[in-house]
Amino acid sequence: MIRDEWWIDEAGGVEYANGDIGEYNHETIAIRAALMLCEDDDDTLWLRAAEGRMTNKDKVELRSRGVEKSAIEFFSRPNADAREYAIRYMNWIRVIGDNFEVRDFDDDVLRRIERANDIWEEDDEENEESVRIDVLSTGETLHVPIRVLFRAQNAAQVKAYAAGYRSGFDGLRRNCRCVCR
Repeated sequence: MIRDEWWIDEAGGVEYANGDIGEYNHETIAIRAALMLCEDDDDTLWLRAAEGRMTNKDKVELRSRGVEKSAIEFFSRPNADAREYAIRYMNWIRVIGDNFEVRDFDDDVLRRIERANDIWEEDDEENEESVRIDVLSTGETLHVPIRVLFRAQNAAQVKAYAAGYRSGFDGLRRNCRCVCR
């Protein structure tokens, strides 16, 4: 079962994000990535971005670093949610315990979830416990056993399983090992 909080980036990299206030948590990691900030940067810049209070000087500096104009505009708004930005615009996957938040649920996302070895325990491929996948683009919520994530050949099988089309999987249960065995 998944413990703690993580980000899975678009390339499949995994970053621990279980920080308290002032530590590296989902929001801090997302802001730093979106605005191309590094450890040596002034901490007040990311704080101003988190609060939607970037100065014109901040914006000019970020543009000179190659930060996308849309990211600067997004983080210039009060109450901008860095986690939402990372999921919607950077195609990252947010992991909070047994809950995944994704922009879209497709084969690429399924493979990134499966291959994120740092978040899984050794025997999770056989785990009957369920995870929840919130798909922001459609508003869908998928509840599936962990083993289904590992055995499905594609995202459509996971969606079908979650939708309760068990009858379609009865044949799979008898004739193949991809989802139900």
